[in-house]
Amino acid sequence: MNALKDPNLRNRLKKRAPPPPKPVIVSEPEHDANQEAEKQELFIELLGYMEAPNGNIEELMEKCKNQTNLCRGFIFSLIRRGWLRGFRVVEAVGACGPPVTVWPGREWMSAIEIPDATERDIERLSAPAPGDDPDSRKVVARVHMYRFDNLNKKHTLDRLALLKTAKFPAVPPPFDEPEPPQDSSLENRRNWELWNARRLAYQQSDYPQFDLVFQKLLATDGTLAGAFQQLEQTQDEMRRMGQALHATFADFSVRQLQKIVQSIPSRIKDVARRLQSQTGIIIRDDGLKLTPDFLKNMNLSAAEEDGVAKPAPEPAPAAAPAAEATKTSAGASSPRPDFPNPKGSITMGGVPLDVLIPLLKRSYAIMKSDDTRVRRLTL
Repeated sequence: MNALKDPNLRNRLKKRAPPPPKPVIVSEPEHDANQEAEKQELFIELLGYMEAPNGNIEELMEKCKNQTNLCRGFIFSLIRRGWLRGFRVVEAVGACGPPVTVWPGREWMSAIEIPDATERDIERLSAPAPGDDPDSRKVVARVHMYRFDNLNKKHTLDRLALLKTAKFPAVPPPFDEPEPPQDSSLENRRNWELWNARRLAYQQSDYPQFDLVFQKLLATDGTLAGAFQQLEQTQDEMRRMGQALHATFADFSVRQLQKIVQSIPSRIKDVARRLQSQTGIIIRDDGLKLTPDFLKNMNLSAAEEDGVAKPAPEPAPAAAPAAEATKTSAGASSPRPDFPNPKGSITMGGVPLDVLIPLLKRSYAIMKSDDTRVRRLTL
């Protein structure tokens, strides 16, 4: 204002254009990355309550580990005695992670490392030398060992091929001597002791020992293969369940999903309590697991605040029709039961007295001496 009043300063003023309007920055809605991360956490929590029809992954993994430990001990015994040699069958040598190692039991001081070999190498190693027995180097069994591949984050079942060696025990004739009788006589007792010594010597020879360990290995390997197949099926089921959860809760908000997940423990307790009252069987709800059918029975709805559709109200019971008057204004009488009245006896309301009299009850009045209390006895 002072510059406008002073003529010298007024000439120095310059006209300036008004500043351009600042663009209004409309903040675009951020990508729901945080919401997606929260949904993923809720999906994982929800899958923790669920279980595939084939079984539980943790239990199947533990079963595979236990059976692998048994197989490892049996394979170590067979290779350590020099009867067999083992190779891990791979598609390319050195491309399947660390080598397989076998050892006896839980506490061990020595271990045997099993090399890798391709199928072509196995065929070459099992081929007999010229002039040898055709079965001198053949593959006697193919067994498995379970491990979790930390590099690829994958459950793996290694295949092992067991081949005969030059120290493979020869098959002896079977021990089929009949057991001698046992009694108090000195001669029979001595004969039985000699027979038992020959039987123990046969059982402790190389081939019976090999056959005992080998049969245990085959039985354990069958259990391991079945458990691993069930583990793979369970993984596929859990993967499909995860995809189904994503498709089912695609339109649900994080808040709705939180309420659904938080309501599941109480729903499990309600179902367990209802089944216990119906069957009389004690049901522990701590270890109960859910299947996808449980979510279907919850009647989920994205339109509701808590994500669960409200049950439809039960229809009101139909009102009983109003009783018709005994006689209408026009003088028409309402229909009454048709009682036979052949004798033309007296009736009351259309009912003969012969029918009403047997329905009456006898009553007696019992009066006190002071005539103040009266009690009626009805028979």
